[in-house]
Amino acid sequence: MGFIDEFLRNGSIITHQEKDLLIGWGDRSWSSTQSNKTNQTFYFPDFFLEDSKPWFTHENTKVVSIYDLKTELSHVSHQCSEKVVWQPPDHNFYQLMFHELKEDYLKTGLLDKGVPFVNSRAKGRMTPSSIARSLLSLLEVYEHSSCFIYGFWDEKQGILGATPEILFRKRQNSQKVETVACAGTCSSDSEVSAFLNDAKELMEHQYVIDGIEKCLSPYGKLSVHEMKILHLPHLKHMYTPITLKPHQNVAFEELVKVLHPTPALGAHPKEQGNVWLRGIQKLIDRKRFGAPVGFVENDSGLFACYVGIRNVQWDDHQVSVFAGGGVVSQSELDKEWNEILLKLSTVKKMLALETPS
Repeated sequence: MGFIDEFLRNGSIITHQEKDLLIGWGDRSWSSTQSNKTNQTFYFPDFFLEDSKPWFTHENTKVVSIYDLKTELSHVSHQCSEKVVWQPPDHNFYQLMFHELKEDYLKTGLLDKGVPFVNSRAKGRMTPSSIARSLLSLLEVYEHSSCFIYGFWDEKQGILGATPEILFRKRQNSQKVETVACAGTCSSDSEVSAFLNDAKELMEHQYVIDGIEKCLSPYGKLSVHEMKILHLPHLKHMYTPITLKPHQNVAFEELVKVLHPTPALGAHPKEQGNVWLRGIQKLIDRKRFGAPVGFVENDSGLFACYVGIRNVQWDDHQVSVFAGGGVVSQSELDKEWNEILLKLSTVKKMLALETPS
């Protein structure tokens, strides 16, 4: 394909449909609205949807298969000679957030659920070779599990990850809009039976379903499908598909504003939860952790928007990995902390961010 060097310097990637990927490379032009001049437009706003120009197009775009992209990346040198030293997440800070959430919001009835988060950081930046290494690792995960790859990068900043969560999508030749409730986590197959009967996990999951139903019910007929277990490397999640048959066409950005953030990444109820989330933002900058990430394809009518978790973010001097977990009134600090540590470790492994000693 001959584009790979430029793609690794200034590129974008997002799951298109099935096991194909939409990639972009070359000059990137940011704008306030979706482009009608090119077929495919990427969407990468900030978490609070305050960016004045969240859309961008590339000089070049192409839909590629996993196999073709893996073949191109395999020809790139992606060895890492330096050991990455990660700072551990701040347990004391998380503990303060956890107790404040329980005492000031959950016990008082202001919230039913919130999702506090922390990060792990390392000095340095993602180079084209390290991006290639992370992409190859992600493609292996993507090939064998249900997740959605996304990212963009240039010489100054970037984000790259693979999420299990769909905010919404519409497939080609379909009028239905799909979304999912994805909340509740366990770490092994041996725990699944108890997991499915855990009152706390079931309640947390139901809050997400309720939040999505409240947001989307004015737009058409909703169908909530049977809950299943989503099996990912090192993690299992409760996962309930939901479909909307809209009364009329609903614009992409309207769906974003109505749904984001769902209780899976934000809080329930949504309005009071946004007040709490903005308070946390003053203490720790989440950057694009949990932000919507997506694309629109004009010719086919296909569009998709995913929830930007399980990622690495970077600028020209630091890389960061974030993780959070839902907290309800029955949540226990130690269990929630251990879940966050597991998620951070999983993301680093998935993205090949940990180098051998």
